[in-house]
Amino acid sequence: ITKVRSVKYWFLLAGAAAASILLIIGWIKNPTPNAVPITYNEQVKPIAAELIEKINDTKQLLEIRLPDQSRVLLHPKSKISYYKDFNDHPKRKVFLSGEAFFDVTKDINKPFIVYANEIYTKVLGTSFTIKAFEDSPEIEVSVKTGKVAVIALPKPGTAINNPNKIILTPNQKILFSRSKESSKKYLVDLPQVVATDDLLPMQKSFEDAKVSDILLSISAAYQINLIFDEKIMQNCLLTASFTNETLYEKINMICKAVEAEFKVEDGNIIITSKGCN
Repeated sequence: ITKVRSVKYWFLLAGAAAASILLIIGWIKNPTPNAVPITYNEQVKPIAAELIEKINDTKQLLEIRLPDQSRVLLHPKSKISYYKDFNDHPKRKVFLSGEAFFDVTKDINKPFIVYANEIYTKVLGTSFTIKAFEDSPEIEVSVKTGKVAVIALPKPGTAINNPNKIILTPNQKILFSRSKESSKKYLVDLPQVVATDDLLPMQKSFEDAKVSDILLSISAAYQINLIFDEKIMQNCLLTASFTNETLYEKINMICKAVEAEFKVEDGNIIITSKGCN
């Protein structure tokens, strides 16, 4: 006997779903406390003659096109510096103080690197946001599309042969504590469907569908790992109709319908269930 239930029914019972869920996971620690901060000015000063600096002293976003045609949306009270000609350098280096969204032109032969206080973010071609104000205790990197590597910079006079590197994929973010030199990985507050040329938006309606198929559709649409045991849930069937629910609302609705639970760990969503008889 398989369970066939209506998500609409369970959604009414569940009430407002947890759209604001944000579960902290995973520490990557460096034992050095009270570190001396690395600032934008310190990074830029030695090579200032080679750089172009843009400052946004308005109240609107400032759009900037870099030499490789990468697009930057620079937030108010923020500034960036970048090489005048990326062709003269093996890497496309950008230095940021404040907040900016980057939509990077892909170039597999020339990595794109953003230096933001004590961390740097390395990509080949993707879109992401960095918040790194000089007076903020934390640095935040969040990914919209593609994949980035976030790495802590070594302190002056020190060498790190194997630095901690955190990989972020769509709808993931990291918060780096500047004083503790430690990082926490999250899902972003409101994960969005990732639109790419080869990925259609997630299916809106399901009729007596396997729960595993519904979850796989959601995973593909948001490009977030949904971890569950297909064997345990193989007899769970649902009729579901989605409209404008957030990711967390969708997952909560499905879990309520099949008496499952979910949690967020290391930027993934883990679903546990006793199965459907």
